[in-house]
Amino acid sequence: GLIMYVVGFVFRLTLGPADEQDQLSVCGNPDLINMAGELIEGCELHYMYGEAYFGSLAASMFTTFRFMLGDYSTKSGKSLLVVLSDAYGLKFDLIFGMWMIVVQFGFFNIIS
Repeated sequence: GLIMYVVGFVFRLTLGPADEQDQLSVCGNPDLINMAGELIEGCELHYMYGEAYFGSLAASMFTTFRFMLGDYSTKSGKSLLVVLSDAYGLKFDLIFGMWMIVVQFGFFNIIS
């Protein structure tokens, strides 16, 4: 529980929306915009997905739990990791990769 809280909190701070950011109401559903291929001026997919999946501590903790189970998809089945990796680059890739190594080889080894 504590680990989920800490990692969810870190994801909320780093991937979640900034203060007074409300791209979902301005830009719409990121899955639908992504399908159309056109973005409204000022709308960024990674900010929109961050707002949708890391917008609150509870949502961030649930998304973290889903990541631990290997579910990296959005509601429509698009890869959340691809969007975040494209936006944040190598820094995100390294941090996420290290987190998954800890989860897969550390936590799951203790459990089994």
